[in-house]
Amino acid sequence: MWVQIVVILVVLWVLWFVARQPPSTISALKKIGIVALMIAMIVSVLIPQVTTAAANAIGIGRGADLLLYGLTVAFVVYALTQYTRAQANRRVMYQLGRRLALLDAAERYRGRLGHTSTTSPEAGSSEETHRSIAPISTSDEREGDHP
Repeated sequence: MWVQIVVILVVLWVLWFVARQPPSTISALKKIGIVALMIAMIVSVLIPQVTTAAANAIGIGRGADLLLYGLTVAFVVYALTQYTRAQANRRVMYQLGRRLALLDAAERYRGRLGHTSTTSPEAGSSEETHRSIAPISTSDEREGDHP
């Protein structure tokens, strides 16, 4: 009985946490999904026969097996989502690093590269330097450039 109370308290804490997040942090669709999952958790904890009936309805023998399969699918989807997000972040970091290196080189070697600028080195990079460097693109057009 105490495990059921702990699970319900955790569910209530998750719902409170999700409700406190600003709208830009978690999308509405994700919030709806989280709330639906939390309601399903409370129902499955309080009335375990519901999960067994749902499992039997789709051809699975036990409710616990249905929960395990659902958890496995959710974990795989989460892992793939995190992997693709990490790859996109890595591409952006490579592009930012390249741009920073180009800006640093342009600033450091301004006089030696034939650029004549009226600004002093302390004033920052010149407008001419900024125009000569292409903006960062988030597309995958140069995907093979990084390790």
